[in-house]
Amino acid sequence: MKTFLQILVSCTILVNLSTEGLLANRNPKNLLLPAVAEKTKPAVVRIERLIFDEYEQGRLPKFSGSGVLVSPQGHILTCAHVLRHDHVVRVILWDGTQAKARVVSVDATNDLALLQLIHSKKETPFVGFASPARLDEPVYVIGHPLGLPWEITFGVITHLSGTLLQSDAQVHPGSSGGGVFSAEGKLTALTQAVLESAPSTSEAILIDGQVCQRFWQNSRSHFVSSN
Repeated sequence: MKTFLQILVSCTILVNLSTEGLLANRNPKNLLLPAVAEKTKPAVVRIERLIFDEYEQGRLPKFSGSGVLVSPQGHILTCAHVLRHDHVVRVILWDGTQAKARVVSVDATNDLALLQLIHSKKETPFVGFASPARLDEPVYVIGHPLGLPWEITFGVITHLSGTLLQSDAQVHPGSSGGGVFSAEGKLTALTQAVLESAPSTSEAILIDGQVCQRFWQNSRSHFVSSN
């Protein structure tokens, strides 16, 4: 028969193992997200606005933000504020290819825009949409902060609020329109802004992927029916 001390030690070990398991589940870096994120990179593009320069007598690219490919035909979801009312922008793809994209649809209320690559001759990599986000769900964010290529950060969903979400993943200016992805590599949300909650911390403000998916479906049905 086990002594009281042996039972107490066994219970302590079980509690410690359970706690370690919970911590591992809450830590996205322990969920093999980096490997999944590397596979998702090609679906995230860099967006540059074409600004007219009087001195150069032409349009020059100016870095603006990020976007996510959601179809093999080159449709790109991004934030409407990234475009600033432009109708044509330049897109940098994963392989370094530069292409122009036109604005197909805009939802100013939810700060969403849909682009399509112009004269795209090949199918593009793309991602599907994730299930509705959950609190404490591990996610990773891919964007082009300050024009830097394909930055990946990790975090969890910290708040659900209607059409918006929050995450503790670190994001920086230029990440707007970038993708927030689930552990399965599906689009959970789009990065919209940064909420400075304290001098040393920040929360990413995200547009819920369900809102993005409805916008994509409505936009797609419109241009399919018009063809």
